[in-house]
Amino acid sequence: MRYFVLWVLIAIWPIAGQAQHYNTYGMPGLIDMPVASSAPDAELAFSVATFASQSRGSATFQLSDRMSVSLRYAQLKNLHDIDGRSYDQIFDRSFGLHYRLFDETTHRPAVAIGVNDFVGTGIYAGEYIVGTKALSPQISGTIGLGWGRLASHGGFPHPLGGALGDRPDVPIGEGGAVTTAALFHGDTAVFGGLTYQPHDDVTVILEYSSDGYRAENGSAFDHQSPWNLGLSYWPRPDLQLSAQYLYGSEFGLSASYGYNPKSAPVLRPPSVQQAGPFDWQIKPYIVPSLFDPDAPLRADFGLALTGEWRIAPGVTAAGDLRQHIAGNLHRITRESDSVLPHVRSDFAKYSREGDLDLNSLTLAWYEQPYPNVATRLTLGLLEEMYAGASAEALWHPPGNAVALGVELNALQQRGYESDFRLRNYQVLSGHGSFYWDAGGGYHVQVDAGRYLAKDWGGTLTLSRRFENGWSLGAFATLTDVSFAEFGEGSFDKGIMFTIPLGEAGALSQTIRPVTRDGGARVHVDGRLYTID
Repeated sequence: MRYFVLWVLIAIWPIAGQAQHYNTYGMPGLIDMPVASSAPDAELAFSVATFASQSRGSATFQLSDRMSVSLRYAQLKNLHDIDGRSYDQIFDRSFGLHYRLFDETTHRPAVAIGVNDFVGTGIYAGEYIVGTKALSPQISGTIGLGWGRLASHGGFPHPLGGALGDRPDVPIGEGGAVTTAALFHGDTAVFGGLTYQPHDDVTVILEYSSDGYRAENGSAFDHQSPWNLGLSYWPRPDLQLSAQYLYGSEFGLSASYGYNPKSAPVLRPPSVQQAGPFDWQIKPYIVPSLFDPDAPLRADFGLALTGEWRIAPGVTAAGDLRQHIAGNLHRITRESDSVLPHVRSDFAKYSREGDLDLNSLTLAWYEQPYPNVATRLTLGLLEEMYAGASAEALWHPPGNAVALGVELNALQQRGYESDFRLRNYQVLSGHGSFYWDAGGGYHVQVDAGRYLAKDWGGTLTLSRRFENGWSLGAFATLTDVSFAEFGEGSFDKGIMFTIPLGEAGALSQTIRPVTRDGGARVHVDGRLYTID
């Protein structure tokens, strides 16, 4: 009853605005706990936090006015699981979703719902419903209900009882499995807090946390109290620096930097050296490798010479020659343990063989046989790992939000030296594709077909593009490869982004929690469907 009274008091207080605050998980929140507010639409925030024997890094994107998506990477030491096993060190990858159901009004708090680590190892798995309301121009209050990890301190039986009262115990795993059966199940706990903003640049936070840190308590640190105290300072509007006193025994530090792609200027397109029908450009390149337990951040840097020769209308020859300058990808020593054909998991071997790589060399023929149909045929060294032929047809009437495509690829794996030598592995892959321009810069793509490891399945891609050239998106692929056969990560998924760089072109990257062989596709330049 006391929690119900507090909720009513929050609901009837007048509205006031405060600066958005990111918690130690990189989500809109207090200190460890979430709040119901959201960042400005399209804000991209990068956060780091550390306390006791763990560190967290996260990237959070406000996908829409109400939905935020977060990718986290954490280093945790001295853990133990429900079976009593000890872990000296774990590198954990997890996703989080936060959706604002209701806006704050004069008589109602903002209300949000969220899920943490629903496709991760389960270390941070938890769900919540939370309300936040301004109590005065300087003070706001938050109260919520948590499940899973967010009910590991002060928990009580599920208010609705029945099947929702049981939550399966999930040991620390390899990650990637979608644990929907546990969502909003099991014991429930109350969390909450107050924020006080004495100055535009300063916020003081008092938090009651329902996270008991069961896997860490007694080994990584001692959880002595659910009360946390934090102080945050904004030296500039896009930079948040915070210090915390946590769980009655530890001090922590965190920082967040926010950037909104909508505010980025429109940059000039890249310049090219033209000689009649021939264009060429020298530009830097970067090949990152993230989340390797031996070294979470690796990368190779160098210069790429790209050229394009328009031989005839619709016929183009193109190439990409790369000179490695610096990096440490060659130091990856872990050998692939994949039970599938090694179509991607041997990527480190391509970095260890030579410094001058012929990344691609192709001949492409484009045609429009019918008013609403375009075709493409590409032959040659398609990408670093594969050579062969790629044929595509696209139906896309002008002004139509929907397009349909089909692609067929006859491929052979290239040698690790990235020259003209080939390996024995061959595969026939292909997909049917559905494209939808949902408006407002949002795009949906669904692909179904056969992948490089000869597995069958589908990929869902959601992306958002801005008028200045920025784009961000996420994808997930499920195939007939089981989670166990796929290995660490359970299924292919990741985020991708494009950052326009003006004269230097654009930086486009795809970031996966782990590179495995299931659900892999060939990279082909010049695919017919483009987002304008």
